[in-house]
Amino acid sequence: MELKNTLKTIISNFHNSDLPEVLPRDKEIPTNINYIVAVIGARKAGKTYLVFETIKKLIESGIRKKQIIYINFEDERLNELKASQLDYILQAYRELYPNINMNDVYIFLDEIQNVKGWEKFVRRIFESITKNIVITGSNSTLLGSEIATTLSGRTYTVELFPLSFKEFLEFKGITNKLNDYYNSTYKARMMNGLEEYLLYGGIPDIVKSDKSLKIALLQEHFNTVIFKDLIQRYKITNLEIISLFLKQLVNSNSKEFSINKIYNSFRSIGLKTGRDILYEYLIYTQNIYFSFVLNKYERNLRIREQTSKKFYSIDTGLVNAILSKGFDSKTKLFENMLFLSLYRNNKEIYFYKEEQVECDFILYEKDKAKEAIQVSYSIEEQNTKNREITGLIKACKALNLHEGTIIIYDGYRTEEEVESIKIHIIPAIEYLLSYDLVYIPK
Repeated sequence: MELKNTLKTIISNFHNSDLPEVLPRDKEIPTNINYIVAVIGARKAGKTYLVFETIKKLIESGIRKKQIIYINFEDERLNELKASQLDYILQAYRELYPNINMNDVYIFLDEIQNVKGWEKFVRRIFESITKNIVITGSNSTLLGSEIATTLSGRTYTVELFPLSFKEFLEFKGITNKLNDYYNSTYKARMMNGLEEYLLYGGIPDIVKSDKSLKIALLQEHFNTVIFKDLIQRYKITNLEIISLFLKQLVNSNSKEFSINKIYNSFRSIGLKTGRDILYEYLIYTQNIYFSFVLNKYERNLRIREQTSKKFYSIDTGLVNAILSKGFDSKTKLFENMLFLSLYRNNKEIYFYKEEQVECDFILYEKDKAKEAIQVSYSIEEQNTKNREITGLIKACKALNLHEGTIIIYDGYRTEEEVESIKIHIIPAIEYLLSYDLVYIPK
């Protein structure tokens, strides 16, 4: 059978080729934990290379490479593969290696969401063939309600983002030790790294590319996201609307935005669409890890969901590549960069706004505010400093916090006390390197 022979070729080629060189990430894929491990995250965030890093570790631990099945479902030879044909993977492997016990096999299914209905196959092989299964996908709904029902209690999720600043420095061969930041020689290189990270982001392939190509590659990546992750996956027919919608979102970066305003702006230039469709598009962008929507803090949970929202992107490089440049573009990128660092470790984040006074980020844990943070590219101008402090003080008092933080692009760490609130002013590199925690799965 042609498909089975194709799968034999894919499996055999993997066993007879060298794994690519990989740089270690702060996140790891746990193995031998009696769960289906689901690695989810944005396109090009490095999921495949994290899989290869895991496979290398397995081989180093004594697992033979022939005991490992790796299938990438973005391989064009598998474009027409249906869920009913997934068993051919096992048949092909058994015919290649009849003497290997399937209980001892490790199965890696990369971008499995490309095969509709894959979940019943994965559950069956987990329950009857091998407990060593890793799946990856570029969609947060990979483990959505229906799938979660099918795989209930059987999954362990690893969420992967583009590189943190600490990882970025390591990829670039720049020291990422916080103590080195205070050495003038090292600090200059770290500040150059911060500028590059701010402008071009942390997508691993972009980080490794020549600087002259980065913007073009990021724009190409943006177009791929539109076509493959949105248009193809969600069967969107109005290409002009979805493209303009994404660009409108990006131009709202770090600012409050309104679907109604976007809808009205489209109507004003003669573009026909519906509000509900735009709300659906917004959900899609979150599903594929392109965007994050931050709610305004309200004590009442129901009201909180209905309040103003802010948009942040998965990567500052993507924003920079398609953002309409203006005087505040670096400010927007800087706030987005800090949001991503915070979100990696705090899923419950809000912004605070009351009577035209704003605080950028409120971190919550177990229904309690634990930190208030302002982000300001510079507070050298007294008016700017006063505005940031006023917003921070207002938020701290409203949330019963006794201290708050202002993160600046460059400068020195200082502390002030205003209205009995202790204010920590911290340069970005110091904050990022102390905050981007190393993640080790339990």
